[in-house]
Amino acid sequence: MNGEKTDSGIPYLPEGIITNILKRLPVKSLIRFRSVCDLWKNIINSPSFITDHLNYSNHQSSSLIAARDGTLIQYSLDRDKGLREVQVGLPIDSDRPHRIVGSCNGLVCLQSIGRLDTLSIWNPAIREVMRVPATRTGIILCLLGFGYSPFVNDYKIVVTYETWGTAVSGVEVYSLATNSWKNIESSCLDVICGFSVSLNVNGSIFWLPRKTGLGRSRVIFSFDLALEEIKLIATPPLSRDEEPKLIVYENRPALLYSRIARNSGNSTIDLWVIEEGIGAFWSKKFTFGPYPYSIHPCTICRNQIVCTGVMYCSKVQHKEEGVGDSGIKVDRCTFFINLASKDIKVLDESRYGYSGRHSFEYVESLLSPSNIQL
Repeated sequence: MNGEKTDSGIPYLPEGIITNILKRLPVKSLIRFRSVCDLWKNIINSPSFITDHLNYSNHQSSSLIAARDGTLIQYSLDRDKGLREVQVGLPIDSDRPHRIVGSCNGLVCLQSIGRLDTLSIWNPAIREVMRVPATRTGIILCLLGFGYSPFVNDYKIVVTYETWGTAVSGVEVYSLATNSWKNIESSCLDVICGFSVSLNVNGSIFWLPRKTGLGRSRVIFSFDLALEEIKLIATPPLSRDEEPKLIVYENRPALLYSRIARNSGNSTIDLWVIEEGIGAFWSKKFTFGPYPYSIHPCTICRNQIVCTGVMYCSKVQHKEEGVGDSGIKVDRCTFFINLASKDIKVLDESRYGYSGRHSFEYVESLLSPSNIQL
């Protein structure tokens, strides 16, 4: 077919080559290119292309999405250029702020704060949103999570709850495939109260609640989306001075734990991962630092640990903004730590205002929340 042209005189390209080019383009361009011709429209709208585009995007993603002051912010990460911030308009007209429950394959689950029965699944890239049917009334939602299980090919929302005025607690699961909720029985429900950002990995959702029914001990709460079973995982022996951060590392759950020296303010970060084998166990994979800053890890994205924290500058004589009682000027900053080299890069907060302590990795996709072929 070399040199062959179409009737309009445009050089001919095999469909396979066109598909391979299109899957590398951002969603905004693909939406526009659907109007080029019927062939391109059919390719872009096909389930196989949507899957191929998602798989390609998953290996290229360097974005995070987070809620800030009730609005949603998308951050594009680049170690050399820093952070590029884009405010994402909410898909639903509401006078209430929204919280991100989870992000998976380009779909973002939102909860309307103050209206506990209002949940939505949204694709910011194609601007499509689907309201989720309400859960039962008269309950207090505790933990919320959103994820995908490749084993049953379904997206699910998981909520743990307590009933108003009683000691009754439970778990409810919403299935996108059936567009319905169901209740799950469990004997672990006395430890699930409290707040935690969810983590979706390998078909399971994980939480690390801030308070549990186990006294002062920490426990990770896990829910298998395929088996719809609950499991408790003990954390490694950590001091209670700082809260560990639950993250994904090499496609498995892991913990980032910051140790800040009280006398100097210097920080050291430990990365703990779950090792599979004869009984899963925690292993300290890496230690980063010490660094001459007080920093708190937020997430790992594109081979970088993204942190927020402060950098202490020289003492000043006069009181001014950013100066503490000790007379030491404090600059709030964003930090990148390279996983391979362990080098740290400091970004000026005035230019790179990352506020995603509770952030989620985000990748663009063409998936329609109301028309996913499961």
